[in-house]
Amino acid sequence: MTTAQRLATIIELISRKGSISIKELEEIFNVSRMTIHRDLARLEKEGILRRVKGGAILSRSTSAELTFALREQRNREKKLLIGNKATELVEDGTAIAVDASTTALHFVRCLKRRQFSNLIVVTTGIKTALELIGEHGIQVILCGGLVREISLSLVGKLASIALRNFHCVRAFISGEGLTFEDGVTASNVLEVESKQELMESASESILLLDSSKFGKTAFVTIAPVESFNIIITDAGIPETFRRGIVERGVKLLIAE
Repeated sequence: MTTAQRLATIIELISRKGSISIKELEEIFNVSRMTIHRDLARLEKEGILRRVKGGAILSRSTSAELTFALREQRNREKKLLIGNKATELVEDGTAIAVDASTTALHFVRCLKRRQFSNLIVVTTGIKTALELIGEHGIQVILCGGLVREISLSLVGKLASIALRNFHCVRAFISGEGLTFEDGVTASNVLEVESKQELMESASESILLLDSSKFGKTAFVTIAPVESFNIIITDAGIPETFRRGIVERGVKLLIAE
């Protein structure tokens, strides 16, 4: 089990039970006490739990924050690979649009390793914006709108109106599923509207999607596969999708 998988499991356990002991975690993961202490310290730093003698208890974080934290840890290694690959498409002196997904959050974290003198990032993601604020050479524009707590994003009419005024070079978008029949999909109508506006604001649309999402369909279609100029995924993408994307004239980049 990887560190990311272990952290996700700890978050899931403590959100369900309210507390967890170090002894329990040692038995579950079969790792050293020192490793458990490091994991708990990391999650405490992120505000998810509070360490106490012999274990940890749930912090006063909202359930929405825990939900976001769980999604952030899921397929973390793949998302980091994808995010790192996506940074190759970002040029200094340009403006980019970024959605509020956890994949996009990993992308902007990778972006911080680059040196910029004048990059503008327009985003609907609260955590995405917070991640970049204060970074040298990066100007962050967080659009207005209704706060959707479960995704820590800005959605609704105000967000749409704001996004229509921007003209970006590339939009970096993620989703929850991709099939050739239903296109790229997500589960929330308001989130989808914001993603569509981000795509409309940009000359090119880049899809960041880990391989676990291929072959799945969520509630609402964001856009057909052909609407994206580039799709970035990891090496786990099924061969049928690899071929189908290329056949549809979409550039496919594999992050390894």
